[in-house]
Formats: sequence, C-alpha cells, structure tokens
Amino acid sequence: MSKQDALRWNSRYKNEPYYIQGHQLPCSLLLENINLLPKDGFILDIAMGAGRNAVFLHQKGFSVIGIDVAFEAIVHSKINAPDLRVFVADLTEYYLSTTKFFSVILNFYYLNRNLISEFARLLKPGGLVFFETLTMPIRSIKPEISEEYLLDEGELPRIFEAWEILYYREGWVDGNNGKKKSIASLIARLPR
Repeated sequence: MSKQDALRWNSRYKNEPYYIQGHQLPCSLLLENINLLPKDGFILDIAMGAGRNAVFLHQKGFSVIGIDVAFEAIVHSKINAPDLRVFVADLTEYYLSTTKFFSVILNFYYLNRNLISEFARLLKPGGLVFFETLTMPIRSIKPEISEEYLLDEGELPRIFEAWEILYYREGWVDGNNGKKKSIASLIARLPR
C-alpha cells in the first residue's frame, strides 16, 4: 500500500461511520470456530482494521497482536481495549522478523500474496490460519475493486495445498451491510 492508501483508510475510519459501526462484530468464521484456537501463544491479526476480531479475542483472554496501516483504526481499537498490543505498519513494506512465534494468524479482508507466503515462517508448527477475503465474482457488482485485491476462484485452497485444510467455503454470502459479497474462507493448520 502507498501512503495514499494509508491516508484513504485513515479518512474512512475517521469520517465514514460504516467502517466502525458496520464492523463491530467479529467475523462469523472466527465466531463459529473459536473452539479451534489454542489457549496459549500469540494471535496475529493482520490488517485488523478497527479491531473487531482482535478486541473480541483480547476480551476473551487471548494474547493478540494487531497490525493495520490506518492510525485511526488503531485508535478505535485502543478505545475498546486499551491494553491491546497493536501497531501501525504498511504490510507491503514492513517485514515481520519473528520466526515460529505465533500460534494463529488472522487474515480477514486483506490480500497480500507476498505476505501469505511468509505465514509458514511466522507460525509455530501446528499453527492455524483463519483467512477470508473477497473473490473475483464481486466485480460483477463492484467493478471498481482492483483484481489485485481479489482471489481467483479456487485460489485459496491452492495457496494452502501443503497445509491441513480444516474448513473451506467459497461463494456468495450476506455481508454486514445486508448486501451480497463473494468470498473465500479457509482455516488451515501448518504441518508439524
């Protein structure tokens, strides 16, 4: 992401209520599968936005570290969870130097294929990835979304084909705003 992207996201979190109010509940993939999360270890929430997943898990007693490019989003998450560990970083430029540190990586509605290739290095053996993002068919109703930020149909399970895939779905679902969206969702375990 460029500095212009960071400015755009900061503006959205500061001036568009949907980005805070419309994203207060944790993602259903996480809620429906919370029993898979280990009680120990750290959870990394990539592109956490206003913290709907990170804050929820933190309040449940999990150790969470959140990252987002938008300072305004981070501020909102700290309002809801003052002691949540968060930092501002552009994940297209920032290098996560930790190795085999995290037990879980959350990646919701952010697609950075270069970063995905680093997940195996960041996770402890047996660690989990919860991943959900938009797919190409969304362009039929939102053609302005760049293909760069969308998964091809069937791409997500191919990316994680060397992992143990615990859950996978792809298709149209109802969004928080009552509109349909095309997504791919996956939970995968890094082999031990």
